Amino acid sequence: DSNMLLHWLHTYREQLPPITAIHVNHQWHGEDSFTWANFAKNSAQRYGFDFINYDVLIDIDQKGAEACGREARYIKFAETMQGNGLLVVAHHRSDQAETIMYRLLRGSGTLGLGGMRDLTVLKFGEHELSVCRPLLSISKSQLYDAGKSLGIPWMEDYTNHGVEEARNQIRNAIFPIVSEYFPHYEQTFARSAQLIQENDQLALE
Repeated sequence: DSNMLLHWLHTYREQLPPITAIHVNHQWHGEDSFTWANFAKNSAQRYGFDFINYDVLIDIDQKGAEACGREARYIKFAETMQGNGLLVVAHHRSDQAETIMYRLLRGSGTLGLGGMRDLTVLKFGEHELSVCRPLLSISKSQLYDAGKSLGIPWMEDYTNHGVEEARNQIRNAIFPIVSEYFPHYEQTFARSAQLIQENDQLALE
């Protein structure tokens, strides 16, 4: 996903402000963590982007590993970005479906069930940063097929294939069954998210 984002940014870089790729290494997977960091560095350099890596140690509290890791990443992003900077991330339509299902199972209201926004502002403690998700309407399989046809190298994250974490349970155990009966569930989730976002916006006006 991130490699396809780098390719897209490189394609339009003449129309964009200066770009820096940022990688946060949680150091949770031994030598593999540093292998992934080096791959990210090589990918950024291949496109001629500046690259910054952070090796961080995270204290996991009651929020859990996923939430603590996310908070640590975004704080590093915020600390690195300039005042008028924009964080561009590679979340896609498959991520959106997982997010909505996860929040539904946790009993979220309309703000949560609206899923991720194309453009949003996130706050982590003292930090506030603007976030853009240009790939949110594209499925993971479409990104994979495009990357394969373009010959873009990627590195598989084996941690995505287990069922230990809640998101992996949704991705690898629940959604394969859902897709057997509702093969277009990703589009449906995305449409529902868009409608909820529009309703929330109307309520604020």
